[in-house]
Amino acid sequence: MPLVQVTLDLSDDIYKNIQDGTLQLMGMVKDGKNRIRKHIPQAKIPQTKQAAQVKKAGVFQIIKEHKTVAIGIGIATATIGAGAYAYHNWKERKKEEAEERISGFHKALKRYLKACKKGRLNTKVVNNLLDALNELETKKLGKDMELTISASQLSELIFSIFTYTEELAKANKFETKVKKPKTGSEGNIISLKSYLEIQKQILENAS
Repeated sequence: MPLVQVTLDLSDDIYKNIQDGTLQLMGMVKDGKNRIRKHIPQAKIPQTKQAAQVKKAGVFQIIKEHKTVAIGIGIATATIGAGAYAYHNWKERKKEEAEERISGFHKALKRYLKACKKGRLNTKVVNNLLDALNELETKKLGKDMELTISASQLSELIFSIFTYTEELAKANKFETKVKKPKTGSEGNIISLKSYLEIQKQILENAS
């Protein structure tokens, strides 16, 4: 049986703002929340009976006389510096990976909404959005991500997709129970995933 398409009823403002990128569903957590600051320990120069010479010769002369201490300070400083550098690079790579996945999700969402608005939904579009959602979930980016859309806009978006899913099922005589969106930001995202799964089944059943 050929697929009967329906169109998504979503306010023009939300649709337009998502498409042009001014409204984004997710973003990176702002810097400064979980920074690790490492301090280089203060060097300790051993006690010497020639303490009076410090004033005349200066600290560098004392270190010169205690080369082992100077070498130890140098190694400790280099080790801490290398560790901090490696940690910084690792954090930057993780941030870039997270931003790439979030960007991929936004692109998939825009393609999905455009297809729903025009009555041209297909399995590939739904799978792309599902894959993008699963990628965010499996990579455990929860602590690195935050919802940037307002609660009211998110609720309107998810409710529109809920209604769209109901109408798509009815139009194609597909027996299923489409549950209303769950409350809260996390609940809305879980609901979105369930609607996409139902839409996928409808599309595959009609192919």
